[in-house]
Amino acid sequence: SVPSAVGLEKIGEGVQGRVTLVQRLSDGRLGARKALVTKEGPKVEQELELLRELAARPCANTVQPCAVVRVDAAVDSVIFEYCEETLSKRLKRYAFVMPPEVTATLVRDMIAGLKHLHAMGIAHRDLKMDNMLLQTGAEARTRLKIADYGWCCRMTEDPRAATPAFAHAY
Repeated sequence: SVPSAVGLEKIGEGVQGRVTLVQRLSDGRLGARKALVTKEGPKVEQELELLRELAARPCANTVQPCAVVRVDAAVDSVIFEYCEETLSKRLKRYAFVMPPEVTATLVRDMIAGLKHLHAMGIAHRDLKMDNMLLQTGAEARTRLKIADYGWCCRMTEDPRAATPAFAHAY
């Protein structure tokens, strides 16, 4: 069944959709709802297919979709688990200084998330600090989770999957 949720505030916006903080009416838990404009075509359909696969093969280091909701013929909404902030915001808040043990843990989390995606045959292709979300769990440890699957592709389908599409020349 689809969890009913009420939108609280806009928390982000990307090329393919807007992200809103939501609260489930059934239990009060927070989530993030991304509205995808389905009329944008195959790219959105590909993302929705990938999200269904991720839901079937969860990983502690990838943001998990909880539900896909068809709003109308032109828009789908995906509700994700809630993460408190991006790695980018956290680093700015701490003036880009973090204890080495925290940094090492976050790097291990990122590698674990990438290994999971690669084991599924998926190349993320848009890995950046704004697409790495942080979540504080019950064990009081901050976990890094990879998010935003809009630029993902199958590594076997696209020979350019390993090519950095957005890398700047240094």
